Amino acid sequence: MPDPAKQSLIRKIFGGDALSESNSEQWPQLAASWAGRQHEMPDEVQGVSNLRPMNIFERYFFGPTVNAATYPWGSIALNRENIEKNKVNMDNLLVHELTHVGQGQREGIAKSMITGGSMDMPDYEAEAYDAENNRYKKNRLTDIKLPNSNPTTPIRNTYPVQPKVR
Repeated sequence: MPDPAKQSLIRKIFGGDALSESNSEQWPQLAASWAGRQHEMPDEVQGVSNLRPMNIFERYFFGPTVNAATYPWGSIALNRENIEKNKVNMDNLLVHELTHVGQGQREGIAKSMITGGSMDMPDYEAEAYDAENNRYKKNRLTDIKLPNSNPTTPIRNTYPVQPKVR
């Protein structure tokens, strides 16, 4: 059951899910990642009023290199073109943006609007990148150490070569 105290004002008034059905159908990767983040970060998810692709004005305003933007009222806009072109990990991106939503919940909408958000507050960005890195580290740990844990380096045969029997 959602906690009404943590729910965004827009969702309190209008109800529904932050990710619309049409956006879910048009962007299945986003829908799958969003479902996972609902379990991973339930408090922050409650603060999201709208999860959607960026419109043309936002892409122009934020520039071509920005993957996403989180607004003080809990709306998250994603630059789909850039995300797909650069093969950005959607799970990590949503963790980053949900951290900003959590900052807004913690600090309040007024402070977010006055300070200009995370771009003017390096600690906010650092916290969001830390959340991404901690998630990555947590998911990379295993109970069995493999010969090579670096996924970019091919695994070589570490066993001694057996002599050929004639």
